[in-house]
Amino acid sequence: MEGLRHIFWQGDEIAWANLLRHYLLCLEWSYSILSLAGEGQPLSWKDIPIFNVDSITFTPQYRSRIDKLAEAFLGNEDVKGSAKSLAARIHAIRREEPMSTKPRCGVSATGAWQRSSVQAEGDYGS
Repeated sequence: MEGLRHIFWQGDEIAWANLLRHYLLCLEWSYSILSLAGEGQPLSWKDIPIFNVDSITFTPQYRSRIDKLAEAFLGNEDVKGSAKSLAARIHAIRREEPMSTKPRCGVSATGAWQRSSVQAEGDYGS
């Protein structure tokens, strides 16, 4: 198909932590816009700084708040474990997988089989 790109995610623990940090910053930005503008104001992808969130000039107070938020989020043991697990995957995560509730299986760095995505409640797969 014309215009379709084969996108995948793969990287070390630092790359995954940075992706999670970037997601958190975009989520916080969206929430702030919604809080300020109200639910009556439509929010679109154009309003979310997906590609340039770190290039925005923040006030020192806002930057401090964002840094504390990211530090607390990335300091969480579950988030650290998620970044570590994602980095240990052998196979790249394809475009459809993050949106899928069907678990994928893979071999970990130690050779043990493991589930590589959270299993949806009641979905026990084969």
